[in-house]
Amino acid sequence: MKNYSVSALLLVALYAFFWGYFSWSIVDLINLSFMIGLISLLLFVILKIIRSGFFDLFITSMHQFKSFIFRKSNAEIRIEKKLSEDIQLQEFKERAYESSHSILLAIAVTSLAVSLSLLYFYI
Repeated sequence: MKNYSVSALLLVALYAFFWGYFSWSIVDLINLSFMIGLISLLLFVILKIIRSGFFDLFITSMHQFKSFIFRKSNAEIRIEKKLSEDIQLQEFKERAYESSHSILLAIAVTSLAVSLSLLYFYI
């Protein structure tokens, strides 16, 4: 929870800096924060769908098709086996996914909240 609040405060401070430094209008700031929130929400959803295993059947069939057309050398097979057994690499991938997942969600929620609150004050 602490990471979410710190990143939200940093993002709000960044928006305030852009608004003051570049002397943007409030409409420009509303549009910018909405677009950033929308893009980060889209990336969050894409990561969530990929991680859920929705495309596993498609990816598996494409790997089988590729292996049917292009044969792998013994060196490639050994390297893939070592990479699949590497626990540190798997843990790194998991941590990278979790951190990017939480950062994208925090950016999306904060940006959309800033956009909606500025829109409320604009109207």
